This record gives sequence, structure tokens and C-alpha cells, in this order.
Amino acid sequence: KVYSLPTLQSEYLYVNPKSGFLTTAANRLAVLHAIDVPEIVKQVYPGVGTEATQAYPRNMVPSGMSTQADTYDPGALRKLVASLPASERTLTVGYDTSSPSDQLIASILVDQLDQTGLQVSSVGYPTGTVYGWAPPGTVPSNAPGLLVEYIWPDAYDPYQSGHIFWGSQGGANFLQCTVNGLDAQLSQALASDDVPLFGQAGDEVASSGCFYNLVDRNDVFVAQPWLKGLPQGHVVSAPYTVNLDGLYPG
Repeated sequence: KVYSLPTLQSEYLYVNPKSGFLTTAANRLAVLHAIDVPEIVKQVYPGVGTEATQAYPRNMVPSGMSTQADTYDPGALRKLVASLPASERTLTVGYDTSSPSDQLIASILVDQLDQTGLQVSSVGYPTGTVYGWAPPGTVPSNAPGLLVEYIWPDAYDPYQSGHIFWGSQGGANFLQCTVNGLDAQLSQALASDDVPLFGQAGDEVASSGCFYNLVDRNDVFVAQPWLKGLPQGHVVSAPYTVNLDGLYPG
């Protein structure tokens, strides 16, 4: 029997705030709105992933909070590109070489963004190189403008997720795109267990154009039909993990 079970895994897109024309939130959002996310889900994760609707991983905050502006509008990027000097009409999409899915998504992004007048290419980076850019590391001058990276927060709460991926000292804020006041806001929300404040932090992250949650990924398990309890024993915060003491024959 095949199980496709929800988890906290995401296909994430990081945007480099020091790369070319991506220095402003408006320009970063123009790029993100030119991405056809449903097509990525269709080609890469049919039946095992869904288009993400929130900046946080799935179910981290209540539905309706931290929503992303997922309007598909490549025309806005075409206008922006037309206004740029020829020397700035280039974009590199990076991906983690350990993930074939990341590489496939990067190639799809190249095809989609090429249609806006940009000259887009993709480059693979080893996992160790990517993690070396995160704080307290240094993002090199030749780092990509966009980075596709498969992530999960290792914890089922919005504070750790936000701190790890968006915070100025976050160990997985690979391209170090920062949102003013975010660290303090997350800490305040943690101290008072203020879920709406966590949601507001996610709203500000989404409007910054620094990060884009593309796909909520599922874990896929193949098990004998007589093995029961797998959905109930699935650990949502740890990819491909189940509690063995919850499994039983039947």
C-alpha cells in the first residue's frame, strides 16, 4: 500500500537581496509573481505535493494567516525587465545538487522566467556550500539570484520555523535576506504565545519578496497491506519518519 502523508517539508525559494535588480521588495515580488507554481506541482510533485498558500510550512499557523500573494502575473516582470539596462537582464537560479527535485524545479524556473525577457541560467551547488552561506557565514558575490532548497523546520512551532529560515541569525537563511524587526517580533510572539503576531510576522516575510514557499511536500511510504498504524505513527516534523511502536499487524 502506498501512503502520501502530509508533513512540514517545503520546496522553498530564497531570493538574494544583493543580486542584480533584486535589491528592492517590489522587484523581488515581480519575479515571484512570474512563477507558475501549479505547473511546478504538476511536473515535479503530482499526487505527492500541493501548492503552498502560506509563508510558514503547512499547518504551522491557522488557515488565513501568513498568506502569500500568489497572483500569477508575468506581465509585471516583463515590464520591469524592459526598463532595465541590458547588463542587468540576467538571473541565475541555484539549486542543491543533492536533490534531483530541486534541480528539476530550477530548470522549470529557467524556462518560465526566460519568457519575460531575462537571460536565465541554473547552477548547482553542493549542500555544504549552500549551508556555508547561512549566518554566520558569508554570501559570496557570485551567489545565485534565486536558490531552490528543500527544507523542513525540525520542529512543529512557528517560532523555530521563523527563526531558522527567516531570522537574521537563522541557520537556514541561506541568502541572508532580512526583514526589519522580524527577530524581535518572533521573540515577542514566543514570550506571549501570540499566534496572531506569528501570523503577522509571516505576512511581513511574504511581502518582503525574500522567501517563497512553493510546494508543501508529502512523505511517501510503501508498506505491506497488513501493516497498520502507519498514518497515525507518522512524524510530521521529521521527513520519512514513523514511530515504530505504533505499528502493528492486522
